[in-house]
Amino acid sequence: MLQVHRLAVYPLASPGLSLVIANLLLSITYMAELEKRKGSLKTLWILICFLTVIPGIGYVFFVSVFAYMVKMADGELQHTLCAGLSGLAVGLSVWSTLEDQDEEEVQYRMLFGVIRIPRRLVPVLTIAFYFFLAPDTSLILHICAAGSGYLYASKQLPAFLLPSDETFQRQEQEGWFHRLTNRRGFVSVDDIGPYLPISTTNTEPIHSVPGVSTPFQGQGTRLGD
Repeated sequence: MLQVHRLAVYPLASPGLSLVIANLLLSITYMAELEKRKGSLKTLWILICFLTVIPGIGYVFFVSVFAYMVKMADGELQHTLCAGLSGLAVGLSVWSTLEDQDEEEVQYRMLFGVIRIPRRLVPVLTIAFYFFLAPDTSLILHICAAGSGYLYASKQLPAFLLPSDETFQRQEQEGWFHRLTNRRGFVSVDDIGPYLPISTTNTEPIHSVPGVSTPFQGQGTRLGD
């Protein structure tokens, strides 16, 4: 019997409590960063589609091919494991590294929130951590998640998998999604991105008075608009 739903829910299972804690320490920081940059609804889409379902499909494909090549019995396939948030942690580490590669000031990252390491080594060390210290996780899943994170960050995925910001804006205003947008902590697509002041055509000099704050004379525009 096909159990397609497992492609989306396997991160909810975990081999042990210690692995749950390690996964959360590795992934929560990246999730918060992703939400600030992309918005809450878009982050949910990225986590489910690019870092859960697509790596899960890749895992099933490569395991099936390997099982066919070595003529593995069905009973032995039951011992293969694809569970936990480790795939999310690996995919997010790859995405974050590629997103920051143009920011020269971001040269280091914090692993587990306490270990300072060079930014470019984060994905490699994350995969190595799971491979050597968490044997209950799947290297195939991690490679698939890293590949999916790379394809997303480098914008090499099919266009139909990458809805525009306008699409997410419409979804935020429709149905039960509109209730979530009013919740505290929800990051709308309209709120993402840094803002810089851009001066107007008014060239009249502004004289500041010591001890008195002067209001900004101009218009705020979000970068990327």
